[in-house]
Amino acid sequence: MTPTLWAAYHGNLESLRLIVSRGGDPDKCDIWGNTPLHLAASNGHLHCLSFLVSFGANIWCLDNDYHTPLDMAAMKGHMECVRYLDSIAAKQSSLNPKLVGKLKDKAFREAERRIRECAKMQRKHHERMERRYRRELAERSDALSFSSLTSSTLSRRLQHLALGSPLPYSQATLHGTARGKAKIQRKLERRKQGGDGTFKISEDGRKSVRSLSGLQLGSDVMFVRQGTYANPKEWG
Repeated sequence: MTPTLWAAYHGNLESLRLIVSRGGDPDKCDIWGNTPLHLAASNGHLHCLSFLVSFGANIWCLDNDYHTPLDMAAMKGHMECVRYLDSIAAKQSSLNPKLVGKLKDKAFREAERRIRECAKMQRKHHERMERRYRRELAERSDALSFSSLTSSTLSRRLQHLALGSPLPYSQATLHGTARGKAKIQRKLERRKQGGDGTFKISEDGRKSVRSLSGLQLGSDVMFVRQGTYANPKEWG
């Protein structure tokens, strides 16, 4: 919406005068063919209508539905605007019918051109939105496919790891404990086989075995606590 259209739509006469006096086009329309006269008549701004007409705005202009400002005022029920525009149309037709014919023809050609341009813009917008929708749909489909592929791949890897993995922690702990106990048992057996804590003592050429309590440092030397080994004199 141009400044001229904005001022006519809201009925701001002071702004409209300022804008038009500084080069604003009173016949400039939007994409739908609405001129300042259409907007002012549609909203019942009679003071803006009279200013635009006195400034030379074309009262025969048409929007994309081939409606004149007079038609818009009649559809909205603004009868003062209807009577004013009707009087201006009658005056122009009586004073210069050829000029009125040219203005009507110009308005019709401009409306036809604008309708084609509007249809072209709508078609381009529709194609752009269609491409955007297809692109988003393809991206969403790719994301779903990737997610499905990732899930299936992860499931296969987890299954493979489960088939080739070692024992669970509880079973591995039980096996480790059993192996530790077996190792300790083998050490104890080796110690028993190495010696039973006895010393061999030779008496008069005869061999006998006496069980003594003490610390054995070798096969021939030992340390015993007092009272655990009797005096040789007491043997007999």
